[in-house]
Amino acid sequence: MPRRELEEFLAELTLRLLQVLRSEPFDVRLGQSVGTDLVAAHIASPEGLGRTIETIKLRLAQDLELTGPELPTRMARLLGAVAAGYSRALRDRTLDEQEQIRRAALVAREQAELALRESEARFRYQATHDPLTDLPNRTLFTQRLSAALDRNGKRDRRIAVCFVDLDGFKVVNDTLGHQVGDQLLVSVAQRLRKSVCEHLVARLGGDAFVILMEDTTCT
Repeated sequence: MPRRELEEFLAELTLRLLQVLRSEPFDVRLGQSVGTDLVAAHIASPEGLGRTIETIKLRLAQDLELTGPELPTRMARLLGAVAAGYSRALRDRTLDEQEQIRRAALVAREQAELALRESEARFRYQATHDPLTDLPNRTLFTQRLSAALDRNGKRDRRIAVCFVDLDGFKVVNDTLGHQVGDQLLVSVAQRLRKSVCEHLVARLGGDAFVILMEDTTCT
């Protein structure tokens, strides 16, 4: 805070305390709000609180027009209330800041864990799916076939594997280009998936596809 603003702020606090000292009945609790305002304005550090209170005390002594034996006691109690309000407000602010830091750390950790899980899931998907057609690839097909064979050995159910390739696909690639060939593969993949939606359709590579049918009655 600039020096001029600091002077104006301390003058305002001194006036408030002066009004408290002059008030009847004398309510020392009003001094605690001054301590709270010191923390809110970042005026005094814990080490500098004593010097700040001494400054306010000198200002009070200069402006005071009160007499009586109870005045020193009132001033001591009032300045003590300022210190108490300051300490409580500083503790509360510290606890709030620590809670904010804890919550921020918790949110950051949760976001990092979520990003890690999403990254792992994405890598697992990419490792088991064909990038062109988005069909399961040879790796996933092999895993599913092994699992189906294992289950078939424990239950009296049939499985079927159908291999599909495209006649003349090389001609399409050679004459019309790889871009058209890729479009053809994507179209075939979509049609196969729609035709046997309850079964696994995978791309083995090139124009080779395979369909795994589990629990089938076909012969």
